[in-house]
Amino acid sequence: MEKRKNLRLPLRLLGHLSLDGIHYHPTETRDISLNGGLFRHTLSGCANRQCILNLFTGGTNVFSVTINGWTVYENDGGCGIKFLSMDPADFIGFKEFLANQVTNPQAIHREFLEGPHPQWTDRAALQSAYS
Repeated sequence: MEKRKNLRLPLRLLGHLSLDGIHYHPTETRDISLNGGLFRHTLSGCANRQCILNLFTGGTNVFSVTINGWTVYENDGGCGIKFLSMDPADFIGFKEFLANQVTNPQAIHREFLEGPHPQWTDRAALQSAYS
């Protein structure tokens, strides 16, 4: 089994999860990294499916991102989603958002430089894949 290489942050971000491009379901993060996260949900049978995830924050540090992913597992705590691709501008904003949430932002920047990260695509191509 592959060991996680990314720092997992216990952040709560709200969002919508679309499985196989069909229905949107409310969700929120339990933890998140540059490459994926654990998400709370009210679904069953979501493992091993393609998904689109829209995450957002409110308050003074408003942020939103659209991510193309794959649900890799499901358990009582939610579902694990691997991030496959996202718009380059979204990814850079996402990386900076995560870096601002930790006491050592260089750890996030180092993961970006050294580790794998989702492929970059443009938002129109991501959304047209589910049309």
